[in-house]
Parts: sequence; structure tokens; C-alpha cells
Amino acid sequence: MVQLDLVRASISSLVKSRPLVAVFVGGTSGIGEFTIQALATTHGVDGKGLRVYIVGRNISAAVKTIAECYGICPGGEFVFVKANDLSLLGDVDRVCSEIIELEDKNKADGEVARIDILVMSQHYFPLLFEPRNVSLPFHPDTREGLDESLSLLYYSRMRFATQLLPLLLASPRPAHIISIYAAGKETTLTSSDLSLRDPKNYTLSNVRSHAFFPGLVMTGGFGDKRLPLWFRVVFWLMRPLLGLVTTPGKESGERVLFTATEEFSARKEGEETRIGTDGVRGSGAYAVGIDGEPMAIGKIYATLRAEGGKEQVWEHTTGAFREIEAGRKFTG
Repeated sequence: MVQLDLVRASISSLVKSRPLVAVFVGGTSGIGEFTIQALATTHGVDGKGLRVYIVGRNISAAVKTIAECYGICPGGEFVFVKANDLSLLGDVDRVCSEIIELEDKNKADGEVARIDILVMSQHYFPLLFEPRNVSLPFHPDTREGLDESLSLLYYSRMRFATQLLPLLLASPRPAHIISIYAAGKETTLTSSDLSLRDPKNYTLSNVRSHAFFPGLVMTGGFGDKRLPLWFRVVFWLMRPLLGLVTTPGKESGERVLFTATEEFSARKEGEETRIGTDGVRGSGAYAVGIDGEPMAIGKIYATLRAEGGKEQVWEHTTGAFREIEAGRKFTG
């Protein structure tokens, strides 16, 4: 485990080096909010300049988060970007266009519009407990033809990364893209059904694998009344014991932010970086656990690459994008 003093020293160096521009998708609650607070807190002490775009649906939660951020980081700039339904790629495109426009307007004289850190944690937890069956009203596909849960965990996040790529490439750092969910939990890929349209393939394990683990962190999502009653009862009974194995919110935010530091950069001559998912040090793509250490999943990824998984997933994803951009419902 990477010790917290090293984590904090690394994120302090991150904010000291140069002004930062960050985008947080799903940043008005849970781990996303904890990570914003970690960035604002560290910048409030050591920072050179900070601009943060917070994407979410809940305006009142965003107002509260932004007020707290200004309280600990009065020199920062915190901007809310309202989302409607991020499981829809059309809404993702609208939000990205707004971020691009705002960043072009907000950049300081002599700066280029850019994004240094993109953190994505959007999801709707109760969906994981609902079986996929497009004939039932409680868990239909979106009007674009995607499963809502898979879209929030994968398609939506890929769309943010691709649509914001010009601003990410403009970062002098280079930029970091952080997707928070289940790193290291990948097991299999159902290559014949990447969209998991067959209800028999739609399991929690498969959704997790296809989505591509910040650890167990206590957030408000565990008390959502739309979760099954049995889950809420078990959670309430087990909560005292769960405190022994969960990660405190403040620490989880710091550890997520740690993955945006130089230790997880693409390989540079003479620099010590971590081992990526291809087993190469400093490869630029990492699956990181809550302890700050890369997950030992190189063999799983090697097998998927050898079987043509990389090309298949890319074709599937870009195919979905093309169909939806053309106004058609994706059926792949």
C-alpha cells in the first residue's frame, strides 16, 4: 500500500507545479465529490491556480459542493455544468460542447484552452440490482439503444474522453483520464454480446467486466430508497462492521487524485512510474486499487489482446457512436 504521506506529498507536488484545469463528471456526490474536495483542499494550501468544471444533475448538491470548495480554496474557480441524462450520448455531447465553450471563455490571457484532469464517476447504483429485460418498464434500453447502466459505466465515459480529447491533448502535463469503478475486477469479456443484450449475460460480474475499484467507500448511494429492501436491511445491520473495511471519504478522494500525479504518467526517460495494464512500466494505462498500487491483471489483458479483444471493443464502440450520431438506435 502506498502510504498516505506519500499520496499527499505527490498531490501537493501536482498542484504546485502549474495551474490546473479539471473536469469532474458525477462530481456532486460520493467519490467524485470527495476527490474535488481533496483537490480544493490541497490547492488551497499549495496551488498555483485552479479551475474546476463540475458536471451533474443535482443543482442544489452542486451549489453546496461549490460553496464548500470556495470555503477551503477561495482562489479557485468552480463552475457547474448541468447534465440531464448522461446515459444518453446526445446529452454527453451537449455537456462537452458547453465545457469547451466555457473553457475557451475562462482561460487566462496567454493560456490555451485545456483539460489537465478528467475524472468520471457517473453511475446509478440501483440499476445493478435490476435484471436487464427490455420488455419491462423498470430497466429498458435508452432511446439510443444502450443499456442505461452500461452506458453510464462505459459508453458515456468513452464519449466524454473522445469529445474532450482536443482539450486533453492541449494539456502540457500530459493530461490524465480517471474512470472510477472496478479496476482489477475484470474477468471475462463476452465477445459475442458486448452490449450484454441477452438477459442471461447480464450479471453484476459481467457488467463490471465490460465496464472496465476505488475500494468500498461509504456514500449516500448505499441508502438510496430505490435499492432492494433486502440490501438496505443488510447494509444497515452490517454498517458497524463495514466501517472496519471501508475507506474514509477524505482518504478515497486523496487516493483517486493520486492517480493524476506523475507516478501514473506515460513513460518518460529517467522517470519512475508504475506498471501499466500491459505489464510495462510507465505504459500510460493503469488499473489502480484503493491502496494506490497497480492491479496484477496483465495476463487477463494479454489474453484479450491476443484474441483480438482490443480491436473488437474499438469497432463495437465506434460503431455505436456512428449509429447514434446518425440518429439511429444502436442494436449491436
